[in-house]
Amino acid sequence: VWNMIDNVILISEGRIIFEGPRFDMEAFFANVGFPTPKRFNQAEHYLSVVSSVGMKKKKLTVEEWAKAFKEWQEETDQDLGDPLADDIEVCFPIEITSVTISRTEVHKSVLVKKAWVFIELVKRYMIDLFFNPGTLWVRFVMYTMLALFIGLLFFGLGDRTSYTSIQSRTSLLFYSVSFFIFMVVAVLPFRVHDKAVVRKEVFNGYYHPITHHIASTLVSLLGVLILALMITVIIVPMAKLNNGMLFFLDYFLSLYCAEALAQLVALLINNYIIGIVGLAGLFGFFMLLMGFMLVPSEFPIWLRWAYNVPFHTYTWRTFMWLEFSGPDNVYDGIEFPTGMDVLKAYEIDQVDFRLDMIVLFCYGLIIHIISMTTISVRHGFFTRKVGQEWS
Repeated sequence: VWNMIDNVILISEGRIIFEGPRFDMEAFFANVGFPTPKRFNQAEHYLSVVSSVGMKKKKLTVEEWAKAFKEWQEETDQDLGDPLADDIEVCFPIEITSVTISRTEVHKSVLVKKAWVFIELVKRYMIDLFFNPGTLWVRFVMYTMLALFIGLLFFGLGDRTSYTSIQSRTSLLFYSVSFFIFMVVAVLPFRVHDKAVVRKEVFNGYYHPITHHIASTLVSLLGVLILALMITVIIVPMAKLNNGMLFFLDYFLSLYCAEALAQLVALLINNYIIGIVGLAGLFGFFMLLMGFMLVPSEFPIWLRWAYNVPFHTYTWRTFMWLEFSGPDNVYDGIEFPTGMDVLKAYEIDQVDFRLDMIVLFCYGLIIHIISMTTISVRHGFFTRKVGQEWS
């Protein structure tokens, strides 16, 4: 670590003992008569010789150290009296004959730095995704076990044509939408914990908080992709549901919306327990309003608008459309002889599932825009506050 430091200021009792490039320190201390012994840590040696304890050799007082540094600086400084040259020497210890930096070069260097920081953030969250059990693997194991149990419980359901098989399919799709999305609350403790690290790094000017948000979002999409694929690969063939590829896409978009909402809640809440309770409560409302327990026409008039608020609505009715639409879906019962009759009963026979998937994508995008707007407002307020304190 010591060899990575460029410039050093060593202060004792409020007096400057040394100020300048790190690799000049040994020359100064050797000049004063305190060279670093062989196989001894330089940083520890410099601190020990200027402190008041721990040295057998006669020590200098703070005033003598300050005077010695001033004299050494005058002897070695060829630009005495030129403060600008002194500052350049401290920052750039190697001799510079000519420095000409165009605005284009500065702009390019800034872009390169931002790109490098973004890539490093993506790497960090990629490592966290695969090596932090709570970020992905706890949910992966839990989702796998539940998906396997669902597959075994509803094994071969798609081959049945009885009235009860219709009820079983709608219940299976409702549970799949509700519970798997609900379990996104498990990521909140890690999201909230990450805020403290991000706050420090943003305060130190490493990156803009929106850069962090975009990087973490991209990596979370990979986790969502893995979970959605695993659920689809297990449930669809075991329960013999229809349209596996579109089932996977619908699941991916719904989990994408849920992750975006979890990110927004983590951004607004500092206590992850409160965040979990709040997000779980919100998902509970969404389950009630998605149109399974009560069809839209039976909602109270003043509440019918709420049917379109949950993203669960678009996920569930897309699942229903994929499962029951088409001429091949014929059943034994008189009440629901075809799959379209099932869709009519739930008032989703006129649904365009492609449009619903677009709505899901836009839903998650809008949540991310709200998050980034919140981040920008907070960061701007924080920057102005810090600027006022320093001024």
